[in-house]
Amino acid sequence: NPLLDRPNQPVNYQGCDNSVLARNRTVTEHPLRELRGIWVLIKRWNEELASCLRFVNMDFRSEPIDIRTIGEEVAFMRGLILQHIKVEQWLVIMQRTSCRRENPPKVVVERIKISEYSENEAEPIILSSSKDKEKFMFTVVMEQLVNVPATLLRPVKPRGTDPFLAFEVTFKGENVMGEAGPYRQFFADISTELQAGPSNSKKRNLGIIIPTVNNVSKYGLSQNKYIPNPAAKSSYQLQMFEFWGLLMACAVRTSTHFSMDLPNLFWKKLVGEKLGIEDLDEIDKRATDLLRIIEGCPSKEVFDL
Repeated sequence: NPLLDRPNQPVNYQGCDNSVLARNRTVTEHPLRELRGIWVLIKRWNEELASCLRFVNMDFRSEPIDIRTIGEEVAFMRGLILQHIKVEQWLVIMQRTSCRRENPPKVVVERIKISEYSENEAEPIILSSSKDKEKFMFTVVMEQLVNVPATLLRPVKPRGTDPFLAFEVTFKGENVMGEAGPYRQFFADISTELQAGPSNSKKRNLGIIIPTVNNVSKYGLSQNKYIPNPAAKSSYQLQMFEFWGLLMACAVRTSTHFSMDLPNLFWKKLVGEKLGIEDLDEIDKRATDLLRIIEGCPSKEVFDL
């Protein structure tokens, strides 16, 4: 193989981030010829995988626990799947699960009225039930879409310059032109409303997403992250969690930016990846520091001191 027969020169790692090299230390210890051989095998495996991936059932969690399926094996090796293979399969899935529709669902939002609630309320607005649902854009839209079939929110990607929308947004009382602009602005406003930081949480808070301990204390890593509120367990709050997931799916399908500052732990748990203490570092660094001190105690006597 011409790729393997090149001179066995050292790999130039100059300019690489130290953290990247630290995470892949074993790679730097292999000869260059061996790395080239592995890369050839990975590319060849991806070529074969691309031709048959559409026939693999990736819903392996529905299978009995003692059966190791092909889908589970592929999921385990997803780190070896090249990005363009993933994107191609993703686009095929999105297109084949989309639905043609006569007219998109429509929602109407009075942003001016909602902002007036915040300015006029003397007490903090913390949503825990449907009582104050008209005071948040999130719940106003949720009430309008709650009975809309999810299939109607899976639009076929239009050709040309037509807007790609899961639903149409109208800002009542505002002189807004077009469809794409209000749609994108809606997701930006919802992102702000969901992630009520420590500075403004005393005025408005949906209550289903809260700042991490690192965010509140401004200590440790990732001081701008948020996590789902474990205390949000009412039936209405669970409905809000479900609608949040629906909005995330709409944003992904229509390639719309929906900024959510969530830690790695959230995404790893979502896709079934193994968690470690470094994931907890992003959420509560003081707690992990204490855990490491406890773990490093040489004896029970030292721990009792």
